[in-house]
Amino acid sequence: MTLALHNLPALRYVRYYTLSELPESLDGRIVVEQFQRLLQVPTLHHLRFYDQLPTVSVLNGLQVDCTELTYLDIGMIVLSFRNIVHMLDRLYRLHTFMFALRNTWTSPQSQQLHSDALSRSVEKLKIYIIGAMPKSNMLSPVEEIVSRLPLLAEMVVQEGKHALQTFLNRMKDEQKYPWSSAVADRVCINDTFK
Repeated sequence: MTLALHNLPALRYVRYYTLSELPESLDGRIVVEQFQRLLQVPTLHHLRFYDQLPTVSVLNGLQVDCTELTYLDIGMIVLSFRNIVHMLDRLYRLHTFMFALRNTWTSPQSQQLHSDALSRSVEKLKIYIIGAMPKSNMLSPVEEIVSRLPLLAEMVVQEGKHALQTFLNRMKDEQKYPWSSAVADRVCINDTFK
């Protein structure tokens, strides 16, 4: 089914699911195209987009026009770090962000960010982390995102709770950003999706 968004000029709330029986016959690119199409709806406030295809990734060059969005739950579609940074830059009203992310750098350029916050509105992250948390001093994509959210108050993870708590403690000790200590003290980490 292709969404005819021109017939929905004031669309504000969307829940989109692919049925569990469909993935083997459904082309993952079609699912990603539907997601990308929804991100171009300027009136959208709430988007819950659940898919049964965890290997499908969103391509770079994502167009984001839904700047009024406050809630975004992307389910199991995998986002790149670059896409997440781009979305957080555009979605300046976003409070709740739920997504899957491969926790490895795809290129050295991925780490070259400005030293400011990625978002000054996001308070809750639900992260499905694909790949282990690193044991090195170099920040992983997940840690890079977490460290740059000054209002972060809650994280929900399927695994890696202990590693993230260790990272928050380190973030507090190192005081890399003005908000580091406050975030480390405030954030509650839950280890199951609710």
